[in-house]
Parts: sequence; C-alpha cells; structure tokens
Amino acid sequence: MRDHSHKRHIAKAITWRIVGTIDTIVLSWIITGNPWTGLKIGFAEVITKMGLYYLHERVWFKINLSKSGVMRESRKRHIAKTFTWRAVGTLDTMLLSWIITGSPLTGVKIGIAELITKMILYYFHERVWYRLILALRNDKVPEMKNIVKHNFSVGRNDRNSRNGHNSFLLWFTGLSGSGKSTIANAVERALQERHIHTYTLDGDNVRHGLNKNLSFSPEDRTENIRRIAEVAHLMVDAGLVVLAAFVSPYKADRERIREIVGAENYIEI
Repeated sequence: MRDHSHKRHIAKAITWRIVGTIDTIVLSWIITGNPWTGLKIGFAEVITKMGLYYLHERVWFKINLSKSGVMRESRKRHIAKTFTWRAVGTLDTMLLSWIITGSPLTGVKIGIAELITKMILYYFHERVWYRLILALRNDKVPEMKNIVKHNFSVGRNDRNSRNGHNSFLLWFTGLSGSGKSTIANAVERALQERHIHTYTLDGDNVRHGLNKNLSFSPEDRTENIRRIAEVAHLMVDAGLVVLAAFVSPYKADRERIREIVGAENYIEI
C-alpha cells in the first residue's frame, strides 16, 4: 500500500505539473508580452514544483483535519489542499519570475494572476483524481467463465431456523471515541444472554488482520468499509447477528454496505 501511494502521488505530481506549467507559461506570456520569458518561467518551475507538489501530497497523505481523525467529506479535504498548495505554489512562482525577469513587481503580478486560475484548476484536478481512484476501486471484476456459483443444500433460512432467530447487521457509526464499540459490546452481551448467535466486527479484529495493508487515506477507508461489508454479508448468511462499529464517515460507503448486505438486513445506528 505504501508503494501504491508513492506511485499515485508521483503520477498526480506529473499530471498537475503539465496543467500548471501550461497555465504559468500562458500567464507569463500575457503579462510580460514575451513568449520566451513565459517558457523560461514555465520550465524553471517544472523542476521546483514537481518536488514541492510531491512533498505536499506526502504531507497530506499523513494528516487529517477533523477532531475525529477523519475528513468527513472529500470535497472539504480537496478545498483545504487547494489553499495550502496554492500558498506554496504562488510563492515559488513569484520567486522564479522575479529571478528570471529581474523585476519583483512582475513576479508579484504573475503570482497574483495565477492565484485565481490555479486555485480553480487544482481543485478540479483533485476531484478528477478522487473520482478516478474510486472508479478503479469500484470497477467490477470481469466475469470469468471458469467461476461458477454453487448452490448448497443448506442455506441461510436453514441456519436461521436452527438458531431460532433471524440474522442481520447492526452497523454503529459515529465519531471516534463516541462510544460505538462500547455500545456494540453491551448490545452483544444482552443478545448473548438471550441465546442469540452474534459476532462483533471492529478495528481490533479487522485492521490487524484482513485490512492491515490499508492506510487511513480516503480511498483506503472506502476499501476498508467495503471489505467489512463483504465479511458481514457472509456472517449474516451464516445465521449470525453481526454488530459492526466503525467511524464510516462517508454516506456513499454506508449506502454501499446496505447494497452488499441487503437493505432488509441492514440497521444503521
């Protein structure tokens, strides 16, 4: 996963540099009236900004802004990243323009001009990459002809009948430290006293095993929840009442859980 994030950040650095450099060249050309000056500034910033952008991505990969340790909305995260990168990028452009043109005023003009255009371009660049990652993760695996679903003679209804109760998923969501696992534990204890077959899923028994290769980036959080939903689905099919306690901040992720497990089997708390 670490290698994957490094490669993704390098790829993002390259795609953004292409967009950003073209924008700088055009703006510098318009302001100075000299296309060669625009090219010089554009190519000079390719080297500096490639390195700066990569480091900016690495820093943001390791941090979150919310008190719970999670960014609740990808859009807010991308807006915050847009502002921090623009501050770094604009200062770099001003300095390079000053050095190349010999005029600090020209450097300031170019920096201010690109402030607006690049804020917009960077934000949409982040949105495109976010949707690209989700599309790749959500892509359906091509159907393989040699995989055939087997119909077993014992099914969920048989297991529920033998257990003496229905099976379903109780999904506890909320901020970190809000008491999800504590409540789930108390509910499971109460169900056990009524001889209900249960199992609780939380970070302790998932993050240290099944999902130990996932980080806390928005994309990996989505994959983390998807895997948990698939495991919960199997457990519900096995006849268990499953209790899952996870922050799960994204509404889209929780809707996907409902689809995987089945709306009739999903209770969100």
